[in-house]
Amino acid sequence: PVFDYRPFSLRGSVDDLESDRFDALWYKPHYQCKDKSAADFINRIMTNADFIGISEHVNPNPIGVEGYGSITSTSGKFICPVQLFYKKENWHLVESVPSSSQCIDTPPYPDNWEGDHPPPNPGFDCKSADDTSNECCVDTYIHDEYAEEVVDSRPWAAGRFQSNTDITKHICVVVTELPHSATLTWIDCTEDETKYKDCKLNHDGTSKIQGTSALVRGVKSVCKSAPILFMADTNILNNKITTGELFISSPSFPDNQLAQLVDYDSESPYTCCGNDTGNDGGDTDFAMDRIAVTATSLVIDSFYGGALTKQGTPGIPGQSGYVCGSEQEHAPLVATISFGSLGNSGVGDEKGVTSKSS
Repeated sequence: PVFDYRPFSLRGSVDDLESDRFDALWYKPHYQCKDKSAADFINRIMTNADFIGISEHVNPNPIGVEGYGSITSTSGKFICPVQLFYKKENWHLVESVPSSSQCIDTPPYPDNWEGDHPPPNPGFDCKSADDTSNECCVDTYIHDEYAEEVVDSRPWAAGRFQSNTDITKHICVVVTELPHSATLTWIDCTEDETKYKDCKLNHDGTSKIQGTSALVRGVKSVCKSAPILFMADTNILNNKITTGELFISSPSFPDNQLAQLVDYDSESPYTCCGNDTGNDGGDTDFAMDRIAVTATSLVIDSFYGGALTKQGTPGIPGQSGYVCGSEQEHAPLVATISFGSLGNSGVGDEKGVTSKSS
């Protein structure tokens, strides 16, 4: 692989002349990563970004650094966590999901826990698969969509922010882990573009991913009219299925902002999975992880991460390959984003890729 080791951070401090630009990081180490490598990586690289989305960091080593706030939710019987970190110097939190103070600046599990099954912190213990009685339990699905083994333990969190340097600039950041688009026999409709048209819609008819009605409803409620930065493990297999195609505007839900999402490129990089013993095809076969924006107000100027080809070596500047090396780990993604409009393209001038693998 050939890597561009240029620092990806282009914005810098609030004194930067290009203060309308900011950086974002998405990374899913997976719950099977239990050593310090993932936490060390996250804490080291966090200071380069304004927004950081982390999925399934079920690890005794704490993440988060001084100067960053966090919004955290969990979901389902596996108490699956997703965390959104943001740089307080640059952004003021206006509204969040979850909104409870229990879920703000609090990790889902105690630091330095011991044993195989960590006890969740107060508010994060989702007692049953689709229970939201604890304030930090936020599912992508409504009760009618829950299906054990297929739609379970899929959290989402979001924050609507105002810029500290320009009060006219607002952004809504959404982080999530979507359900698999699979039947109980694990036939996945996102395997190729032909099967994708037959994907089962969610309950509300707002997505081709089952178990996402609560997510779409909630995003509309918290984001209002703010432009959206969306970071997720979508569990989409095919790299030619775009993020915006996952969602639908319909007569009953005409203003689905998530249907307006655009990716950096028409083909997404392969990010899943590392040490994938359960996949006959080998490692890094699927384009699951995404950073996308609503192109009416945001532009992805540069993008790094994943592999350009199946089974290639993923990487971002300064990091070649996977971080933790655990089974099912996903590769990190980073992007530089600016306020602006490029119609329906959302693609900037700079094509930044970190791996050109064969």
